[in-house]
Amino acid sequence: MRNVLRALNDADRSYRRTALEGTRTFLSPVVNSAVMKKMKRLSAPALADVLDWLGAQRNPALIPYIADPWLAHEDLEVASASARAILNTPGEHSPQILAGMLTSPDSLRTDLALECLLASEGDVVQAVLNVYPHTSTAGKTVALALLGARKSRENEPLVLEALKDPDPEVRLAAARALSGVVRPENRETYFRLLENSPEELTEPLQQAVLASLFGYGAEEQYDLLMARMQQAGAGSQSLYYAPLAGTGTKRAVDFLSDRYLEEGNIQDYIALINQWNPAGAQKVIFLRKALERVNNPEDITALLGQMRNTGAFQAMVASAPYLESGHKDIALTAAMNIYRLAVNHSEFHGPLVTEWMEKVLRILEKADYTDSIYDIQNVKQYLAELPEEIGFERIFNEKDLEGWQGLVGNPVSRSKMDPKELARAQEEADKVAFSQWVVEDGKLLFLGKGDNLCTKKAYGDFEMYVDWLLYPEGPEADAGIYLRGSPQVQIWDTARVHVGAQVGSGGLYNNAKNPSAPSHVADNRLGEWNSFFIRMEGERVTVYLNGELVVDNVIMENYWDRSQPIFPYGAIELQAHGSKVAYRDIYVRELDRPRPFTLSAEEEAEGFEILFDGTTLHQWTGNKTDYFTRDGVLEVQPADQGFGDLYTVKEYDDFIFRFEFKLTPGANNGVGIRTPGTGDAAYEGMEIQILDHYDPIYQPWLLDHQYHGSVYGVIPAHNRDALRPVGEWNQEEIYVKGTYIRVTLNGEVITEGDISAGPIDGREHPGLERKGGKIGFLGHGSRLWFRNIRIKEL
Repeated sequence: MRNVLRALNDADRSYRRTALEGTRTFLSPVVNSAVMKKMKRLSAPALADVLDWLGAQRNPALIPYIADPWLAHEDLEVASASARAILNTPGEHSPQILAGMLTSPDSLRTDLALECLLASEGDVVQAVLNVYPHTSTAGKTVALALLGARKSRENEPLVLEALKDPDPEVRLAAARALSGVVRPENRETYFRLLENSPEELTEPLQQAVLASLFGYGAEEQYDLLMARMQQAGAGSQSLYYAPLAGTGTKRAVDFLSDRYLEEGNIQDYIALINQWNPAGAQKVIFLRKALERVNNPEDITALLGQMRNTGAFQAMVASAPYLESGHKDIALTAAMNIYRLAVNHSEFHGPLVTEWMEKVLRILEKADYTDSIYDIQNVKQYLAELPEEIGFERIFNEKDLEGWQGLVGNPVSRSKMDPKELARAQEEADKVAFSQWVVEDGKLLFLGKGDNLCTKKAYGDFEMYVDWLLYPEGPEADAGIYLRGSPQVQIWDTARVHVGAQVGSGGLYNNAKNPSAPSHVADNRLGEWNSFFIRMEGERVTVYLNGELVVDNVIMENYWDRSQPIFPYGAIELQAHGSKVAYRDIYVRELDRPRPFTLSAEEEAEGFEILFDGTTLHQWTGNKTDYFTRDGVLEVQPADQGFGDLYTVKEYDDFIFRFEFKLTPGANNGVGIRTPGTGDAAYEGMEIQILDHYDPIYQPWLLDHQYHGSVYGVIPAHNRDALRPVGEWNQEEIYVKGTYIRVTLNGEVITEGDISAGPIDGREHPGLERKGGKIGFLGHGSRLWFRNIRIKEL
């Protein structure tokens, strides 16, 4: 013990603390007493070490020795150690002792009290209330802060009373605490306080007003605030801007964004957008809106800096012009935007992106900041590893209409024109188009008369970015984007409810059988820019509007000939609909198209027909949500339970049906034959089982007539070993002639028999009497793939 006591006088803090820790093995009241008797003779740092040691014991009996006289010690290090030790020691008296510090006029000590009281698990609110009448000014500010932090709503009257305190520091503390103690039923009181209090209290009272709306939805909060704002005098209405922004609603952005920009209030504008927290593409639109109206380098830099984490291709496009800025900070911010987005999103590559990244490299090589050498290396690596694929190309050069032409007829009517007739018609169409489609300030503008503008190039599968703006003036705003020469991804003014525009833009307007409306409204108000990302693969289209998914892999129908699938290639068209519209930043990335499946010469000679070539489900009906084309394959990816079926449009009697399939572990599906297309195909028609019968989940209860290839419940498969392992493609043929059925899997006959013998599962199978019907794939909630589907009628 003597060594421990001597160590307390050592100048080495780590040595002192090690010596104290060493007492843990023989700690007793005698040891504590010996150490505490020496405390008055110790230096301040040593005292702090001893107090920490005492607090670590968590012994309530030590509280008096920890607190007195050390909590009031002139050295703040000692007082802090005492406060920490009290905090760490459980007991009902700890909060009261700490609250006693609030009587000190020293703000450092009252701040220390706040720190400890906030961390305390005891009844700190009551402890603070007990001393509040005796606290100093600094103590009152801390006490009020604690009441607000602890959401002590029962003490709202005390906080409101403190707003009348003669000391401005106390009034400010009360205003800041109010948001934590608000009572919704007293909302009118907070409104009046906001409208009648001095400017220095405005911000915390705005927070209190917004906090009083807790429990309401964001849109309801907006409505309540807007109603109150309209009641307030003209000079008080702007006091409600911050609470409105705090609702995080689109309506708040629409109402406030122009006001903030007119005032040049860029920081509040940025805060408004961030509180809204839109999708990346949408955020870029509103940041660009502000960039078009500011000249201050600091504002430009601040706005550009907000684009870096949007994850949006449009942020690269918007940043690119600033690479040429003569202002160092602006150019560097733009460069960092493009650099980060390019390296983090490999799909964003393309000729212009490469050009931008080369400029980025030159900017970074001149920059002087921490880690610039690593960023330079990353950019060089990006440029050295560019993919062979071209990537996104700009198809509107922002200077003229190179690559574009006027519309002649439609794909069907054009196909019937001879070359000379088409050339004459094209010449006339170009004259009209080029008089009404003009380039203005880098934007492609339709003036309101004439016909569609089309790309000269035909596109197959592609991804596309394009921004568009409908002008309020003139006829009712309406436009659209044709894909492969076919209408259309819809663009219109959502206020036009008489034509159904309230559903929003982005839908495949001309679909008749498949969904035509977007999933929800994501449009910006009329006169604001909007941004599309469109992906067309095979016959399916996906659309993001302002960063929100509004059309999810929906089949686009052939408007010109609904008996046929959408054309495999065609122009991208910008629709002319009699109203003024602008487009900008049109980028297209062509996707590799899977080669359509074709019949072998032998099958073609035998009379087989293709039912699925990897590009379209036009010959099928039913569940085209869980069954869809991807990379030339029919993929089954069930949503929810995924029990929907996919059937041929046509009915078949006797036939040879060939296809390939690939399973996932435990996958279960089936081929329905001679089915009516309704009800349970296994009984209303017949089902040829598709099953990973090797999977342990089916053992040992699987019945003979349930193995892969069985006619479910009727004819069992006699060969169970021809099925290839999960992940490998299988080839299957189903031969149906009268009552005879044969199933061949990977070249081996696995099922053969006559259905006239009747079922073997003891159930009714009325479908055995059917002479014909649809063929279908029967969903059982499993993921799997099909391809190369063809049939020969017998």
